[in-house]
Amino acid sequence: MFIEILEYIGVLAIVLTAIVSYNQYKAGKFSKDYVEVEDDTKKQSRFKKWWNQSYIREIYRVRASQRKLICFIPWLGFWISLFFVFVFVIFSYGSFFHPLQPFEKLKKYEGVITNYFYHRKREDTLQIKLRDGTIKNFHSFLMKAGKTIKEHYIGKDVIVLVQKDWGIVDLGYFEAAVMLVSKDTSQEDIYNSYNKRFNSEIHDVYIWLDYLYVSFKWLIGSLALLWFINRNPVENK
Repeated sequence: MFIEILEYIGVLAIVLTAIVSYNQYKAGKFSKDYVEVEDDTKKQSRFKKWWNQSYIREIYRVRASQRKLICFIPWLGFWISLFFVFVFVIFSYGSFFHPLQPFEKLKKYEGVITNYFYHRKREDTLQIKLRDGTIKNFHSFLMKAGKTIKEHYIGKDVIVLVQKDWGIVDLGYFEAAVMLVSKDTSQEDIYNSYNKRFNSEIHDVYIWLDYLYVSFKWLIGSLALLWFINRNPVENK
């Protein structure tokens, strides 16, 4: 879901870029004879004025560009750390915002699986026909692969455990299937299997948090090293 949101932002950015480019084309800025004349009387925005006079710009742009060779390694460390921070935030997104719920909070449905729908940009959909004939569709948070479900569970009596979750794309709450077992599976086996997965995912959350914490420390460390190198102005000899 997070990746889908990023894709929407990317599409919006492309559309806005196209609109701005078209306006510049209509103004003749793409003509080879066009010469842009700077307006000295035009006031700078508050942010630009602040940025041009800021200590941050002086340290990390002006002085760093004057010491390119010695600042190369810290800058490399900064961008690598920033990349890993972004990666671990994406990996831990589901665990933070869509965590598995305790067994006691799950709802149990019994019925026959009628279909399984694949989706490229979001969770797959599991369709089940309940005992009273009602057709229910659930987001699939299952460990089983969709191909396995289609080959071994379509048309069979099953027990599905679902949890209530929320999503931006869904504009509210939805039900997500988190466990799928055969109808003859004992309650004890269902409980033990689910708790094993639940405890494993909690452990994984702490692992991602550790990786994120280490990456963030390297990020801050790289910025601190850049500040230390550029804390004094470059002396012109």
